Amino acid sequence: MNDESSSRERRRAWAVFTTVIAIFAWLVIRDAWLCDDAFITFRYSRNWAMGFGPVYNLDGSPPVEGYSNFAWMAIAALVEAAGGDVTVAMPSLSILCGVALLALLFRTLRL
Repeated sequence: MNDESSSRERRRAWAVFTTVIAIFAWLVIRDAWLCDDAFITFRYSRNWAMGFGPVYNLDGSPPVEGYSNFAWMAIAALVEAAGGDVTVAMPSLSILCGVALLALLFRTLRL
C-alpha cells in the first residue's frame, strides 16, 4: 500500500470514528438522566466514605447488599471521600468508559 492510499484509509477511518463518537454524544445528551437505583448506590458509597462501611442505614441494623455493582459503588465512595459530586463524577466516568469502549472496538475492528 502506498503512502497516498494509506493516508486516505486513515482519513476514512477517522471520519467513521468521528461519526460514531458524534452519534454516541447525541445519545448521551438525549438520554442523560440518573435513575433512582443510582442514588441507592450513592447512599452506600457516602456511608462507606464517612467510615461506616458499605451500609444503607446507619441505625445498626444488619447490613444488606442493595447496590448493583460493588466496583462502581467503591469508585463512588472514593469520589465521595475526595469531596466530589457523585451525580456529576459517575455519569462522566460512564461517558468516558463508553468512549474508551468505542475506541477499543474501533481499533480491534481495524486490526
